[in-house]
Amino acid sequence: MTTTQVHGNVKELAERAGRDLEHASAPDVLRWAVETFGKKFCVTSSMEDAVVAHLASRVAPGVDVVFLDTGYHFEETIGTRDAVEAVMDVNV
Repeated sequence: MTTTQVHGNVKELAERAGRDLEHASAPDVLRWAVETFGKKFCVTSSMEDAVVAHLASRVAPGVDVVFLDTGYHFEETIGTRDAVEAVMDVNV
């Protein structure tokens, strides 16, 4: 699927993915996303935990992990963010 097709049919894409991936494992869903969106694929994380970043790094090494630093996070949250960036193959 080309980028134009993805942007032109987002609702259809989401509905089809919902049906096709209903019983899929998390890594399978992430693989689908990487195949569908290519270099535009990223994940977001509040750094409450590192599960999504960990799974994404296993499927797509070097994946971008978006973390919104509001300036109001607990020290532990920032520590988790720093540990994720240091230990996993991700770009925070």
